[in-house]
Amino acid sequence: MCRNPGRLLRRRRWRRLLALGLLHPVHGGAVGSRRPDTIKDFAFHPAAPTVAPGTRVTVINKDGATHTVTATGNKAFDTGEVKSGQTVTFRAPARPGSYPYICTIHPTMHGSLTVR
Repeated sequence: MCRNPGRLLRRRRWRRLLALGLLHPVHGGAVGSRRPDTIKDFAFHPAAPTVAPGTRVTVINKDGATHTVTATGNKAFDTGEVKSGQTVTFRAPARPGSYPYICTIHPTMHGSLTVR
């Protein structure tokens, strides 16, 4: 039995709002309105976003070339090819940590997603 049912209900309410996309963590880790990440001039902006576990991360390709957002190592996320002008969304990993990523088409493009 739960010692604090009010806390459990609040936690469930927050999770439901996050899952519905009604709340988004901002890059600093606080909860609020989160702007989409962008790809422009062959770079990720921001290069080191911070999100909560399971957050929907939206990326807009504002470059003239096709790119990917692909986690290195364990391949925790991969957008596949994102064509010029296209918007994609992926879920941040559920486990807190640092997730380096690259564009597999242009490996000099890199960033790191922090989940906490």
